[in-house]
Amino acid sequence: MIWFLIAAAVVTTKPKSVVRVWPAEIVKVVDGDTVRVNIARWPEPFTPVDIRIKGIDTPEHDMLHAQTRCEVALGRAAQDFGRAMAKPGDKVKVIWIVGDQDKYGRILGTIKLADGREWGSTLISAGLARPYGVNGDLHKQIWCQDPVPDAQPLEPQ
Repeated sequence: MIWFLIAAAVVTTKPKSVVRVWPAEIVKVVDGDTVRVNIARWPEPFTPVDIRIKGIDTPEHDMLHAQTRCEVALGRAAQDFGRAMAKPGDKVKVIWIVGDQDKYGRILGTIKLADGREWGSTLISAGLARPYGVNGDLHKQIWCQDPVPDAQPLEPQ
Protein backbone atom coordinates (compact mmCIF):
# COMPACT_ATOMS: atom_id res chain seq x y z
CA MET A 1 0.00 0.00 0.00
CA ILE A 2 2.79 2.45 0.89
CA TRP A 3 4.60 1.86 -2.42
CA PHE A 4 1.33 2.66 -4.25
CA LEU A 5 1.00 6.01 -2.42
CA ILE A 6 4.61 6.88 -3.18
CA ALA A 7 4.17 5.97 -6.86
CA ALA A 8 0.97 8.04 -7.06
CA ALA A 9 2.75 11.04 -5.53
CA VAL A 10 5.59 10.76 -8.05
CA VAL A 11 3.22 10.48 -11.01
CA THR A 12 1.03 13.43 -10.00
CA THR A 13 3.82 15.79 -8.96
CA LYS A 14 4.44 18.50 -11.55
CA PRO A 15 7.87 20.06 -11.93
CA LYS A 16 7.99 23.54 -10.48
CA SER A 17 7.99 26.42 -12.93
CA VAL A 18 10.99 28.70 -12.79
CA VAL A 19 9.97 32.34 -13.03
CA ARG A 20 12.53 34.96 -13.98
CA VAL A 21 12.12 38.71 -13.56
CA TRP A 22 14.54 40.90 -15.46
CA PRO A 23 15.00 44.65 -15.55
CA ALA A 24 14.76 45.75 -19.17
CA GLU A 25 14.54 48.78 -21.40
CA ILE A 26 12.03 49.30 -24.20
CA VAL A 27 13.57 49.32 -27.66
CA LYS A 28 10.38 49.29 -29.72
CA VAL A 29 6.69 48.48 -29.50
CA VAL A 30 6.34 46.15 -32.48
CA ASP A 31 2.57 45.85 -32.16
CA GLY A 32 0.01 45.56 -29.39
CA ASP A 33 1.17 42.16 -28.22
CA THR A 34 4.89 42.18 -29.09
CA VAL A 35 7.50 44.44 -27.49
CA ARG A 36 11.24 44.52 -28.24
CA VAL A 37 13.42 45.06 -25.17
CA ASN A 38 17.04 45.06 -24.06
CA ILE A 39 17.32 42.85 -21.00
CA ALA A 40 19.93 44.32 -18.68
CA ARG A 41 21.74 41.10 -17.81
CA TRP A 42 21.72 39.50 -21.24
CA PRO A 43 24.80 39.80 -23.44
CA GLU A 44 24.73 40.48 -27.17
CA PRO A 45 23.67 38.78 -29.46
CA PHE A 46 20.82 37.71 -27.15
CA THR A 47 19.44 41.20 -26.78
CA PRO A 48 17.39 42.97 -27.96
CA VAL A 49 14.70 40.30 -27.76
CA ASP A 50 11.03 40.28 -28.70
CA ILE A 51 8.59 39.56 -25.90
CA ARG A 52 5.24 38.17 -27.03
CA ILE A 53 2.82 39.28 -24.33
CA LYS A 54 1.41 36.14 -22.75
CA GLY A 55 -2.33 35.78 -22.35
CA ILE A 56 -3.51 38.36 -24.89
CA ASP A 57 -4.18 38.74 -28.59
CA THR A 58 -4.37 42.10 -30.35
CA PRO A 59 -5.54 42.78 -33.89
CA GLU A 60 -2.96 42.68 -36.68
CA HIS A 61 -1.75 46.09 -37.87
CA ASP A 62 -0.94 45.26 -41.50
CA MET A 63 -2.83 43.69 -44.40
CA LEU A 64 -0.25 40.92 -44.75
CA HIS A 65 -1.59 39.36 -41.56
CA ALA A 66 -4.99 40.99 -40.93
CA GLN A 67 -8.22 39.64 -42.31
CA THR A 68 -9.93 42.99 -42.79
CA ARG A 69 -9.20 46.71 -43.03
CA CYS A 70 -11.17 47.13 -39.83
CA GLU A 71 -8.72 44.80 -38.09
CA VAL A 72 -5.81 46.85 -39.44
CA ALA A 73 -7.33 50.01 -37.96
CA LEU A 74 -7.81 48.30 -34.58
CA GLY A 75 -4.30 46.84 -34.76
CA ARG A 76 -2.80 50.26 -35.40
CA ALA A 77 -4.82 51.64 -32.47
CA ALA A 78 -3.40 48.88 -30.22
CA GLN A 79 0.11 49.61 -31.50
CA ASP A 80 -0.32 53.36 -30.90
CA PHE A 81 -1.71 52.70 -27.42
CA GLY A 82 1.32 50.54 -26.63
CA ARG A 83 3.68 53.21 -27.95
CA ALA A 84 1.98 55.79 -25.70
CA MET A 85 2.37 53.45 -22.68
CA ALA A 86 6.06 52.76 -23.23
CA LYS A 87 8.57 54.72 -25.22
CA PRO A 88 12.07 53.64 -26.27
CA GLY A 89 14.36 53.88 -23.26
CA ASP A 90 11.58 53.37 -20.68
CA LYS A 91 12.50 50.98 -17.88
CA VAL A 92 10.26 47.93 -17.42
CA LYS A 93 10.37 44.45 -15.90
CA VAL A 94 10.06 41.33 -18.02
CA ILE A 95 8.47 38.37 -16.25
CA TRP A 96 9.04 35.00 -17.91
CA ILE A 97 8.32 31.41 -16.97
CA VAL A 98 11.48 29.75 -18.25
CA GLY A 99 10.77 27.75 -21.38
CA ASP A 100 7.60 29.60 -22.44
CA GLN A 101 7.98 30.48 -26.12
CA ASP A 102 5.58 30.93 -29.01
CA LYS A 103 5.76 29.11 -32.34
CA TYR A 104 8.11 31.80 -33.69
CA GLY A 105 10.60 31.41 -30.83
CA ARG A 106 9.64 34.64 -29.09
CA ILE A 107 9.61 34.68 -25.31
CA LEU A 108 6.07 34.45 -23.94
CA GLY A 109 6.10 36.78 -20.97
CA THR A 110 4.56 39.76 -19.31
CA ILE A 111 5.84 43.28 -19.06
CA LYS A 112 5.37 45.36 -15.95
CA LEU A 113 5.59 49.09 -16.56
CA ALA A 114 7.42 51.45 -14.24
CA ASP A 115 4.07 52.69 -12.85
CA GLY A 116 3.10 49.12 -11.90
CA ARG A 117 0.61 48.43 -14.69
CA GLU A 118 0.80 45.10 -16.49
CA TRP A 119 0.92 45.38 -20.30
CA GLY A 120 -1.67 42.76 -21.22
CA SER A 121 -4.36 43.65 -18.70
CA THR A 122 -3.98 47.34 -19.59
CA LEU A 123 -4.67 46.62 -23.28
CA ILE A 124 -7.60 44.36 -22.40
CA SER A 125 -9.07 47.10 -20.17
CA ALA A 126 -8.74 49.56 -23.05
CA GLY A 127 -10.65 47.18 -25.36
CA LEU A 128 -7.62 46.72 -27.62
CA ALA A 129 -6.79 43.12 -26.70
CA ARG A 130 -8.59 39.88 -25.88
CA PRO A 131 -7.59 37.06 -23.57
CA TYR A 132 -5.68 34.43 -25.55
CA GLY A 133 -4.35 31.01 -24.66
CA VAL A 134 -6.51 30.82 -21.54
CA ASN A 135 -7.14 27.16 -20.65
CA GLY A 136 -5.09 26.16 -23.70
CA ASP A 137 -7.45 27.80 -26.23
CA LEU A 138 -5.20 29.09 -29.00
CA HIS A 139 -7.92 29.84 -31.56
CA LYS A 140 -7.89 33.45 -32.66
CA GLN A 141 -11.22 35.16 -33.11
CA ILE A 142 -12.14 37.43 -35.99
CA TRP A 143 -11.88 41.06 -34.89
CA CYS A 144 -14.20 42.65 -37.46
CA GLN A 145 -16.72 41.47 -40.02
CA ASP A 146 -15.73 43.47 -43.10
CA PRO A 147 -13.86 41.09 -45.41
CA VAL A 148 -11.73 42.82 -47.99
CA PRO A 149 -11.74 40.93 -51.30
CA ASP A 150 -8.46 41.25 -53.20
CA ALA A 151 -7.18 43.74 -50.62
CA GLN A 152 -4.17 45.81 -51.53
CA PRO A 153 -1.58 46.44 -48.80
CA LEU A 154 -2.22 49.68 -46.97
CA GLU A 155 0.40 52.40 -46.89
CA PRO A 156 2.85 51.90 -43.99
CA GLN A 157 2.51 54.25 -41.04
